[in-house]
Amino acid sequence: KRFFKTILARFKLLFQTNHNNSAANKFELRGKGISLIGIGVDPEYNGFGIGQNLISAFEKKATQLGMSYMRLSVYDNNLRAIRLYERLGWSRLTNDGKTLYYYKNISGNL
Repeated sequence: KRFFKTILARFKLLFQTNHNNSAANKFELRGKGISLIGIGVDPEYNGFGIGQNLISAFEKKATQLGMSYMRLSVYDNNLRAIRLYERLGWSRLTNDGKTLYYYKNISGNL
């Protein structure tokens, strides 16, 4: 528990905001968006809910900033992360071969 609190205390969101940005495959995300640049969990600590808590912190910050949607990307061989994102309600937007792109609308901010 102490380790987990330390990780969250040191966690910093890395993100960029996009306004009226359109994505590939003619799918347009409307409104203000925010992109998660990257997160990672040491494999030794998989299964402790750290990844889920990092994504939840990102979603909370995006909501506080008044964003309409969030985006992230993941390598297609990172099955653990893909399962996490899909379980948390993220939808696949497109892919470019080895990278999958996901988005999630933020209710109330559309």
